[in-house]
Amino acid sequence: MVRIFAALESLPAGDKLQALMDREPFLIYAELERRGFTWEFRDEGGPVIEIWRTE
Repeated sequence: MVRIFAALESLPAGDKLQALMDREPFLIYAELERRGFTWEFRDEGGPVIEIWRTE
């Protein structure tokens, strides 16, 4: 989770971050929302979370 938040600090507007996960990261959702990000979690072919800045 620390690496995800570090990468989000420099994420340009309009870009998306994709991270491979070993399970759904329920614990970061509230913090993502607080920091102004939106996310989508998919578990098709391996769990992935995609995160972008809310506009």
